Amino acid sequence: SIMQRLVDAGIPYSRLEEQNRMSFGISDLLKDWYPFMRDGPITFQASPLAALPSGAFLWTHYGMETGLYRNMLEARLVLLLAGLLAQQGTDPKRIAILSPYTQQIKTLGSEVKVLSLDQLLAGIHIGTVDSFQGEERDVIIVSLVRSNSKGKLGFLADDHRKGVLLSRAKISLFLVGNRETLKSAENWDGTLRRLVQRDRVRMELPVYCTTHRVCHLVSSEGPLLPLLMLCKEELPRVCCSLQRHRPLPSSGSPTAGREEKTDR
Repeated sequence: SIMQRLVDAGIPYSRLEEQNRMSFGISDLLKDWYPFMRDGPITFQASPLAALPSGAFLWTHYGMETGLYRNMLEARLVLLLAGLLAQQGTDPKRIAILSPYTQQIKTLGSEVKVLSLDQLLAGIHIGTVDSFQGEERDVIIVSLVRSNSKGKLGFLADDHRKGVLLSRAKISLFLVGNRETLKSAENWDGTLRRLVQRDRVRMELPVYCTTHRVCHLVSSEGPLLPLLMLCKEELPRVCCSLQRHRPLPSSGSPTAGREEKTDR
C-alpha cells in the first residue's frame, strides 16, 4: 500500500494501538499481524448473543466445493445459522453474510428463497468480502467456500482479504468452512491454532434455545431444515461444555420450575 511504502521510506508516523470494535475472542485472531494491539474498554461491554457463542467460531464440515467456486452445503449451513440467530432474537440488520466469491453470494441469494427464509432474514446483508471493506456488523458469518482434496485456497490465501473477513465483526464471528483445507495454507496456521486452543473449531455448533433454556449441539453433517424448529419443540436435555450452559431441571427435581442462570 501507499502508506506502507511511506513508512518503509522513513516518513515519521504514529500507529493506532488500541482497537474498539471487536470483542477479545475476535481481535485475538489478528495478533499475528498486530502483536502490539490491545483491546479498548468498550470492547468488554458488548452484550453477548442470546443463542450462539460470542467471539470467533469455526463450524467445520466436509461438503465439497464445485468448479464454479460454490459450496451448496456451506450455503445452507450459513443461511440456517443466520435463521437461528434471527429466530432467537437477533435483528437481521445486525448480521452480515460474507464470502470471497461472487458465485457463492449468488447461490446464497437464491437459497434464501428456496429455504423460505426471505421474510425471516429481511434486512440481512449478503455480499462479498471485498465490498464490505470499511463496514462492520455485530455478527459476521463467513462462507469460506474452498473445500477440496488438493488444499487449494484461492482468495483465502490472500492476507488482505483474510484480514478484512476476520475484522468486521463486533460481537460474534462465525467462519463456516473445511478445517482440513484451511490447514494447507501457512497464513491460516495462527488463526486455527488460536481457535483450537479455545475449543472453537467444531463440527457441532452449540445453539442455545431461549425458549427451553437448553443448549443443543447441531452437527454440520446432520439434517439441516429442522434447525429452524429448535425453539418450537422440546429439546434434549444436554449440557454444553463449551459455554457451560445448565439444562432445565427435570419435573421431578426439587428445583423444578426455578430458572437457572447460564454462564455466558
